[in-house]
Amino acid sequence: MESDIYVIVAQELRKKNIAYRFDISADLHIEGVNNAKLFGAIKRRYLHERGYPDLFIAHRARGFGGMFIEIKKDDKLKNDKHTKEQKEYHQRLNEQGYYVCFGMGLEDTLRKISWYLETE
Repeated sequence: MESDIYVIVAQELRKKNIAYRFDISADLHIEGVNNAKLFGAIKRRYLHERGYPDLFIAHRARGFGGMFIEIKKDDKLKNDKHTKEQKEYHQRLNEQGYYVCFGMGLEDTLRKISWYLETE
C-alpha cells in the first residue's frame, strides 16, 4: 500500500532532520478505517485541488524551492483522468520553481529524494 511507503519515507526524512508534509489525503489513509466522508468534507471545506502531490519536502536544493512527490505503490503509471490532473498540477508547481516528480514505489521514491537532497 502507498501508506506503507509514506511511513518509511517519513522515517528516512526524520533521520535527516528534513522538514516535510504529506498531503491531507495521504494523512487520512489509515488501514482498516473508512474515512471517505471525513476526507470529502475536508477537501470541500479547504477547497483542496485535485492533482496535488502526496508529499512536500520543505528544503531548497538544486535550484528549486522544495520538492513535491506523487507516490505510487508500484512502477505502473495509469493513463487516466486522475493521472492527467496530477501531471497538470505538477507542471504548475514546476513553473513556480519546485522540483516535482512521481515516486514509483519505495525504492524509486527514496532514490529521487536522496538525489534531490544531495549537496550540489
